[in-house]
Amino acid sequence: MGGRRVPTRLWDFCCKWVSDVKNKTAGNIYGLHDRYPYKATMGNTPDISSLVSFDFYDAIWYYNETPAFPEPKRKVGRWLGEAHDYGQAMCYWLLSDAAQVITRSTVQPIPVDKLSLPETKASIEELDVKIADKLGEVSKEEKYDVDNEDDQLPDYITPEYKPYEKEKSMPEADEWDAEAYDQYIFAQVRLPKDGTEVLGKVLPRKGMWMAMP
Repeated sequence: MGGRRVPTRLWDFCCKWVSDVKNKTAGNIYGLHDRYPYKATMGNTPDISSLVSFDFYDAIWYYNETPAFPEPKRKVGRWLGEAHDYGQAMCYWLLSDAAQVITRSTVQPIPVDKLSLPETKASIEELDVKIADKLGEVSKEEKYDVDNEDDQLPDYITPEYKPYEKEKSMPEADEWDAEAYDQYIFAQVRLPKDGTEVLGKVLPRKGMWMAMP
């Protein structure tokens, strides 16, 4: 939001979009077994057309079916995410040319070669001025620190886990002494069971140690 100068009042649309992306993107969570959360929960494959075609707060074209003459049908707006349970399929939230939040299914990305045209740039700048007047501008404190390495990663990428001590490896079982296990007594662990994970607890037992789910 900071990098694209998105007004703070639109944070809820951004949160919905981020959740949609994460729900439909595979991560490195072991329990998902290379599936994305939506499919693991619902069991079917969702349509990701909107996530492929648009990025949050993209400048887009939308079409007004009944414009007053001589207003053009095609107008410039800002994309705010998919409008689930609104209208027909592929219906989106967007900021109109009047800086109002509306839903439309007649939306298309602006081609890269069109974005560089003076008339397109002028239309987008005019829209951004209206948005700033109506919703407020983004302050410097709300901008992200682009020098931070973590901020260079797209939001939909889950950082790969890396241990702090790269050269250190897990000792073999024979290298542990009995007292070393004391710290694990009553510790809670996750164990695989029937294709899912269950919460278990390490219990002391004469002659051996075990984790009971």
